[in-house]
Amino acid sequence: MTGVRGRLILQSVLVCVIGVALVWIGAMWATRDTFHGYVQDQYALRTASLVPVLSRFYELTGGWDGVGLILRLPSAVQVPGWARRWGYDTDSYDFERIILVDARGYVVYDTAGGRLPVDADILEYAEAITVRGTRVGYVVVTALSDTGDLGFLEEAFLSRVRRALFVAGGASVAVALFLAVRLSRGISRPIEALRDASSKVAQGDFGHQVKEVQGAPTDVKELLKSFNYMSGELKSQEQGKRGFLSDVAHEVRTPLTIIKGNLEAISLGAIEPDEETIAAMSDEVTRLEGLLSNLDQLDTFGVLPELTTTSVSPAELVQRALSSVQGIASRKGINLEGSVEDGLPKVHADPDAVRQIFSNLLSNALRYTSTGGAITVKAYEDSAHYVVFQVTDTGTGISSEDLPRVFERFYRGDKSRSRSTGGSGLGLAIAKSAVERQGGSIWVESVSGEGTSVFFKLPTTV
Repeated sequence: MTGVRGRLILQSVLVCVIGVALVWIGAMWATRDTFHGYVQDQYALRTASLVPVLSRFYELTGGWDGVGLILRLPSAVQVPGWARRWGYDTDSYDFERIILVDARGYVVYDTAGGRLPVDADILEYAEAITVRGTRVGYVVVTALSDTGDLGFLEEAFLSRVRRALFVAGGASVAVALFLAVRLSRGISRPIEALRDASSKVAQGDFGHQVKEVQGAPTDVKELLKSFNYMSGELKSQEQGKRGFLSDVAHEVRTPLTIIKGNLEAISLGAIEPDEETIAAMSDEVTRLEGLLSNLDQLDTFGVLPELTTTSVSPAELVQRALSSVQGIASRKGINLEGSVEDGLPKVHADPDAVRQIFSNLLSNALRYTSTGGAITVKAYEDSAHYVVFQVTDTGTGISSEDLPRVFERFYRGDKSRSRSTGGSGLGLAIAKSAVERQGGSIWVESVSGEGTSVFFKLPTTV
């Protein structure tokens, strides 16, 4: 009884037993009280029925001599039907007592025959006997006991009630046990399956799924679905983490291999440490620095929640972005332009985060735009609550197959070209994280061979 199923069964049966016990106590109390009142009423009726008989006897005889003969007649004293049905078809003296008292209060006749004392409390229930307006005595019918209680008749009835309640209670417990076993099976099986699955997930099997259990309650089924979704997400995150680490290792390993190879060749005298060789190694060092910088940005935007948001002008953000890359664009012979819609409301954003977004987007645009191309930065109102920023280039564009994955970390459609130009595949992932943390959204439109447009919108302060 230590498992889930055993505990459910035990608790169900315990609840049923407690319920049956409470019902039994309440039923016995109510039955005893009600039955006691009922029998007392019956004795009162018996007492009232003897009054005219005894009045007629006294009127005819002038006294109480020989009254015992009258009281022993079947017409005077008999076992009531409600008592006879319980098996007491015996002499009336076996269960009831008739007491006759004269006008002075002396006991004239007692069916107990002096076996029991006459208690004053018993006489309180006596009925007066009158003859021609004169009170000649009192009569009372009560239980045959020394206390005036119902005696064995009551106990016999209550004993039968107790037996009936015990039978009903036992049947209730048996039914409860049966239902508990059936219900616990539907609850315990999925819970046990969930327990086993949780153990496997804890051991590293992140993708482990729990099969749907027939007959399980709806809430339990929803719990299993939630667990399966969670385990699926854990598996996806684990795969993403492994892929991320693999990509990082690959990105770091490539320039290090180049630098190591050149250094070994120089040390062996295979090549001369001329300017070209040193420049090549310097480029690889620069590439490593850029990769580490992007990783630091990715951690900042993906993990740390702190942002310093303020009300800032879209025109100011665009101007800063253009100024930061004007020199590079001029050296490459790329035309750089800006366009800001008049009357734009201020946006609620972190200026440094927006600067980093523009830096990543413009770096990509400059990397893939050839000499004589153009890059345009625009800002315009999308709705009453958002301003859209757009970076458009006339570069190589992105294929339709690669477009849905451009925001994935380290994803590049043309890896060899990207690596040769210094790209890490992190720029758009960093930009997406930064935009979303400021309550905005980002998307890309591109035509392969014609150019790319990256859009992101930020909420306004109005």
